[in-house]
Amino acid sequence: MSSTDVYSAEPALPRLATSFLSRPETEDSSLKSRDDPSQRWNLRRDMEAGIQRGANGVFKCGTVIGFSKLRGKIRDDDFECVGEVPRLLLSSLLWQETESSVFIIHPSNYAAFAPETLLASLLTSPHHQPAPTREHAIQRLNNVQLLSIFDLPSAVRAISSVSERLNELQKSRRTSPVLFIIAGLDTFTEATIRASNPVKGAALLQSTLRTLTRLSRVYAAFLSVMLVNTSGVGKSPGTGTPSDPSSDHIHSVFHTVGSLFPTLLMRTLDQGIDTHLLLSTVKGAQVVEVVKDRVGDGVGKWCIWKA
Repeated sequence: MSSTDVYSAEPALPRLATSFLSRPETEDSSLKSRDDPSQRWNLRRDMEAGIQRGANGVFKCGTVIGFSKLRGKIRDDDFECVGEVPRLLLSSLLWQETESSVFIIHPSNYAAFAPETLLASLLTSPHHQPAPTREHAIQRLNNVQLLSIFDLPSAVRAISSVSERLNELQKSRRTSPVLFIIAGLDTFTEATIRASNPVKGAALLQSTLRTLTRLSRVYAAFLSVMLVNTSGVGKSPGTGTPSDPSSDHIHSVFHTVGSLFPTLLMRTLDQGIDTHLLLSTVKGAQVVEVVKDRVGDGVGKWCIWKA
């Protein structure tokens, strides 16, 4: 497949999240203990603040934020959890900013951003007290557009479609925050690599990441771009359990896994990310840590965000 084939593919058609729907879910929002050594940094505070236009906080407008899980001996459905933090941020934005817009590009079979999952997240969000009605939550989902994709070419076309919409929002002088989530770009690139070769796949990914970086800079006043990586980073399955160190103490796993980006694809992906968050399960606790922070001083910070 040539690079021109990618850009000639048919665009994905956007769907409003409210054109689907279904059952709610519950989420455990337990926080870590006060004596935890990472107490001085807590992702919950950044999540409660939501998408920030200023220079403070992890989740800033004008940056590309990546979310990844560790590979290794983990269940396949654990990879859905990598979408939970972006989902909570999405819920925060929809409740706090009534004029906000959200665009989500996701694999058609990826449940993390299915309409019913988004609805459940809105219904259980701590940012709306008392608990909202189902009708109210559905009304907020009218601000969300879903673009389902099947391969890398359709992802590229979907990104182009959102780019046009961002240009329209800027021309209309809209100032409300916009959240742009792209899930599964790494997985579709892996498929392209298997069908051709690593260099070609990495080149296509690099070109797409440049587009996302450009969008984040051009629309820095109101846009936050988030990449949700569904294949994982670090060791391949069957090569160990990096998320389960022998110590009984819950701590950062960054120093236990060796190289997080051992392949050309993973290194290319990381190069296109400003702030990279790694989610892992350690002794049954959900740990998140900053493994890259191009625009701040967050590298090495971590916490238990969900027990």
